[in-house]
Amino acid sequence: MKPPKDFLFGAFYLISGIYSLGFSAVMTGVAQPLSGRTAYIPVPDGLFPFEVVAFAVFGAVFLVASFYHFRLGLRSVSGRDADVSVSALLGKQDLS
Repeated sequence: MKPPKDFLFGAFYLISGIYSLGFSAVMTGVAQPLSGRTAYIPVPDGLFPFEVVAFAVFGAVFLVASFYHFRLGLRSVSGRDADVSVSALLGKQDLS
């Protein structure tokens, strides 16, 4: 049950990270929206640069978390396969 859970968390964090980084890039004007329409921010206040940085930081944290969960999922799957193959080769059964 652990690998699917790690995969779902990793996918959620990956999507959230891409969205947050993309939104911060669109807000700063580095990237254009896919629709081609310009997104207008009516009145940027003094906190606007900090808000953009916050979205970028959240996006980076989400991306790091997604890679961490994907790595956990892959490690648990590969570790479980290794345990099964070693016990099968030795002819031992796990009685616990």
